[in-house]
Amino acid sequence: MISMLGEISELIRYTKCTTEEILSRLAADISYNELLNSIGRELYPDESKLLDDTLSKLGTTDSEGQLAMIGYSVSRFRSMKEAAEAAQKEKCRLYEVLGFMSGAFLAVLLI
Repeated sequence: MISMLGEISELIRYTKCTTEEILSRLAADISYNELLNSIGRELYPDESKLLDDTLSKLGTTDSEGQLAMIGYSVSRFRSMKEAAEAAQKEKCRLYEVLGFMSGAFLAVLLI
């Protein structure tokens, strides 16, 4: 999502593309097309809402306003990414400890 928003930002900043041109260029790229099709289905609700809001507001302001809106969305997605990484790290640690303790219990049981 961050990469796609960066691509949109580049298209707005350097080529001054319209919203339709931006969406058609994104749809032409396989990975971005899959991401656009997964809105509301495979993404978490807060991610889906943020991405949908950002894409729906494209073309409603001047280019500087759009770039500021995209910058805000990128910062929100980065904070979501950091929170997900922290949660994953915590859960991985839990599973490692659980596996070790299960192995130790099984070893004691077999002895």
